[in-house]
Amino acid sequence: MDLIPANYAPPGYLGVPQPIVIRDWTVGTIVHELGHVLGYWHEQQRLDRNDFIRIEWQNIPDEAEFSFIVVPLTADYGPYDFGSIMHYDQCSFSDCENCEGDLDDCRTMTVLPPNDAEWQNLIGTVTAPSFWDARVMSFLYPFSGWRFIRDQGADANNGGTLVSPWRSFEHGYQNIPNGGTLWILDGDRTIEGGRTLDRAMTIGGADDRAIREVDSS
Repeated sequence: MDLIPANYAPPGYLGVPQPIVIRDWTVGTIVHELGHVLGYWHEQQRLDRNDFIRIEWQNIPDEAEFSFIVVPLTADYGPYDFGSIMHYDQCSFSDCENCEGDLDDCRTMTVLPPNDAEWQNLIGTVTAPSFWDARVMSFLYPFSGWRFIRDQGADANNGGTLVSPWRSFEHGYQNIPNGGTLWILDGDRTIEGGRTLDRAMTIGGADDRAIREVDSS
């Protein structure tokens, strides 16, 4: 089995000239490799992946394991995304010679219940970025007025970026540019009603469940 990557791009910007190798000129492959260039690792390498999929190590050659190990220094944004352009398919790098028959002995990834019925045969088959691919990318390369909070109960002098968000709503509210957007990264976070804010801003829920305009008083 040839384990030399037919397509390859290192995740993110290395600060030096870096290779982007594309031999499979299909749309999905090109978008996947460009995702790496823009900073994405594989979806199945997320820190929380064991809650959603099981890696079938016995079907993966030792030389290919690097594509399935969790990357501990990365950060996860949004829910686990089975439809991500960065997700491998269920038989990627399988050491089986034929994955067309009974896949139980050939799969390299098994989707765990309750998502298996919907996603087992679909992971790694998309050709375009998913909603969360696009949403997280917009957060990594935001508009100038966008700031982010992840409320952890204490202020910190962070930059308000996705990678280094402010730690409380109050801190974000006091520092958001007038007319900017304050994105709340906590999926179940709500803002107390009844308060009056003294500048125009947009408060956005990262998962689109609660977005509303707040007018200046």
